[in-house]
Amino acid sequence: MKKLFQSTLIICLILLAFSTVNASTFEFVAKADKEVVNPSDEVTVSMQINDIDTKDEGINVVEFDLEYDENIFESMNFIYKNDWEITYNDDKNSSKYGKTLIHKMVTGVNSYEEIGNIIFKLKDNLDEMETEIKLKSITSNDSNELIDSNDQIIKLKIINNKVTEDNDKTIDIPSYQTTQENNEKNINTSDPLLVIVFTMILVILSLNLVRIIILKKSNECN
Repeated sequence: MKKLFQSTLIICLILLAFSTVNASTFEFVAKADKEVVNPSDEVTVSMQINDIDTKDEGINVVEFDLEYDENIFESMNFIYKNDWEITYNDDKNSSKYGKTLIHKMVTGVNSYEEIGNIIFKLKDNLDEMETEIKLKSITSNDSNELIDSNDQIIKLKIINNKVTEDNDKTIDIPSYQTTQENNEKNINTSDPLLVIVFTMILVILSLNLVRIIILKKSNECN
């Protein structure tokens, strides 16, 4: 009985190892075109499949759950590539909200291929923060069984250059006002000088006039 149990265990282990070695595999990759963004920017997430090992079957379907913060992104759109089509469940009342199915109505793909893009548009007037776009529970199949791939988590850092621009303007305004004040001071300090010059001219003219009158009276007396 003991030998029978050992033999059965060995056979099971051999079958398990054989099935593991021959299990179908593939890799799903999602990448953003930028990691640092500003409010109102667009972010393009490209999707590819590669390292496909499904014998001769290939794969023609990929399914995943798409998660992102709708308080940060105002819209999301898909772009198809290489005859792949995308179906997205946008019913917020559904338990499968966010479920995304990408499929191709041809024979399975056996090599690297781009399957589509997702375009995310950020809202305006966002504070500086970090957020994530998640593609989870990624699966395909080889016509016989499901094949899993690792979750794809895309991290984005939101900055706000508009704040810096506004600060720069605020710094420039006092500088301009200071220049105006200096100009006004220069003008004000020059006004008394003009008055003094004008007064001196009047005094000289008056003295000359008095001298002429005195000379005239002196001539008349002679």
